[in-house]
Amino acid sequence: MNFDWTVIWRNAPSLAEGTLLTVVLTTLTMAIAIPGGIVLALMRLSPIRAVSAASAGFVEFFRNLPLILVVYWAYYVMPVAFDVQFSAFTTGLAALALNVSAYNSETFAPASSRSARARSKLRWRSA
Repeated sequence: MNFDWTVIWRNAPSLAEGTLLTVVLTTLTMAIAIPGGIVLALMRLSPIRAVSAASAGFVEFFRNLPLILVVYWAYYVMPVAFDVQFSAFTTGLAALALNVSAYNSETFAPASSRSARARSKLRWRSA
């Protein structure tokens, strides 16, 4: 089996453009999703039950919903249902940021709870 490299070289500009788009989307997604995940993790630790439940609901919803369904809904359903239209780039960025924020919050929550426990132990020992 021989691989035809001419296809790669003929389409190199398109492949480079796609690579750049992927890097930009990844960078912007993480720039939004890391603070979003931290906020969701801190909300999850809130003593206010409504705040904690809202965070848990958001995380469970976006972790259990397939990403392609979020993209489809934002790109095709929202314009019809709410008369709101986004570009393809913005739709992808929003869907990725929501999904990755939910996953990041599950990563940050244990660290947040450990530091909260450590702070409460320090307060108990100093009293």
